[in-house]
Amino acid sequence: MLGMPSRSEVDSPTTDDATPPPIQVDRLALPCTHPTVAGVLAWIAAGQKPWFPSQFATETGTDRDALDDPLSQLRLAGLVHIVTWVRGLGQGYTLTTEGEAALASGTVILSSAENPAELASGVLAMPGEVPAAEAEATQPSRPSSLELNHRTPLVGRLFLLANLLWFFVGLVAAWWSGVSPWSYMSEANLPILHRIGSVTGDDLVRGEWWRLLGSCFVHADGLHLLVNLIGLAVVGPLAELLWGRTRLFIIYLLSALAGSCLAMALNPDVVLVGASGAIWGVLMSLLAWLVLYGDRLPPKIAADSMRRVGLAIVLNAGLSLVPGISWEGHLGGALAGFVTAGLLNVLWLERNRRWLFALALLVMVPIASLGGLGVAMKWGEGWAPSRQRAASREKLEREHANEAAAAEPLANFTQNVVPLLDTLRPDMLEGLQVQAVTQLSRPGPRPGAGAVRSKVAGLKVNADTIIGHLAGPATDVPWLDAPRTQAKVFAEARSHSFALLLEMLNAPGVPNAAALAAWNAACKQADAEFGALLPALMRLRTHQ
Repeated sequence: MLGMPSRSEVDSPTTDDATPPPIQVDRLALPCTHPTVAGVLAWIAAGQKPWFPSQFATETGTDRDALDDPLSQLRLAGLVHIVTWVRGLGQGYTLTTEGEAALASGTVILSSAENPAELASGVLAMPGEVPAAEAEATQPSRPSSLELNHRTPLVGRLFLLANLLWFFVGLVAAWWSGVSPWSYMSEANLPILHRIGSVTGDDLVRGEWWRLLGSCFVHADGLHLLVNLIGLAVVGPLAELLWGRTRLFIIYLLSALAGSCLAMALNPDVVLVGASGAIWGVLMSLLAWLVLYGDRLPPKIAADSMRRVGLAIVLNAGLSLVPGISWEGHLGGALAGFVTAGLLNVLWLERNRRWLFALALLVMVPIASLGGLGVAMKWGEGWAPSRQRAASREKLEREHANEAAAAEPLANFTQNVVPLLDTLRPDMLEGLQVQAVTQLSRPGPRPGAGAVRSKVAGLKVNADTIIGHLAGPATDVPWLDAPRTQAKVFAEARSHSFALLLEMLNAPGVPNAAALAAWNAACKQADAEFGALLPALMRLRTHQ
């Protein structure tokens, strides 16, 4: 238990002397809603070693968030430093040599005594430094990246739960498909994995881009899931403490996307699953934080943290070289995580041109990932088999679609046109043509002309009916449009020959030579068109 401090006192100046007066700091200061720098310094000195702000706030009822600003000022003044970090408690503080000297002397010198409000607030500053009030007046206030997220870890746990739940979804899908749960948990089942979101180059060629992120929640088996959950459980809470919930969420997703993109760009023939690319991004965000702020930690803690993170990176890099592990996905996630963390840090601290530039670069992370993958898909040699398979698949799909679209026109042709074509074949008309010539050669009455006219008129109706059935637009199916076109041309030629014959049968007397020649030419033309139609009809039968 921390001792309950009594109070914090500030001696106001009693003369007009411009010399900065000392501030008397009582070691036992009462907690308050708005802690002062002097009060926090006294609490750290009076409390247990190390002093944890979150524990102190809970025990004394002090507003935890109100402690951050005084702590930041004390660190910048060199009066306190961080000596440890404990899960659930956060950072632990102790006084520096300068802080102990200040308390031992009973005074802390302010940078200026001209502002009485400054004295009343108990703001501390080392000689030669700009007071906080002046700094705030000359530049916009921005939160410090060293103000850690002391809230309960949430984002890391959500991603843990998402991966676990999606594995359970795969388990249900496997059971529904007749695959035993043990089999699904012990070995990769490619059809089930593909059903729940795994990605290959062929999937992307088909336009299923959602699988780039979806595959990051799919795991090949129970061991694969367990390893990734342990990794995320180890690095997730620490990254959330350092970066906060929103920034960790962005780091995780962009790392997952970049890892999938690089893995697919370099090796499109594999089945890609797993969250390791995203976890690599979170791990590298820890390295980015140490690079940015390691010099503000106590040297011993900074060196120890760097060794721990470095060892984790080396071990995981070695694991990435194991056959069956996508080192490409790990590399893509690691690069994206490191870069994204650095850019988010700039966005958190700046409100100027650097902020806009960092925002533009952050937006470019997913754009560059997807754009690079698109370039590889279009021109990469490794993607040639996928492109060929896609072209063959599209051709087959077009053929199937054409066959489906041609079903109704084909039925109309075979049921309504082909039977009528049989009545107009040349061999079926030989006897009728002889009868017609006999009637036309008689100069007098033609007792059989009516029967001939009736037969010719009926056959002309058949030809015209064929023309009507084939009057619609083409089906864009070559094997069907060819006989349709030939049949229509033949029917038009035959209808024309019948029209000439009916004209001669209806006229009195013997027709002249020109009329007979025109009719004879029309008959030959129709017979020739029928000859051209026969091969197309034969090819049509192969598709039925």
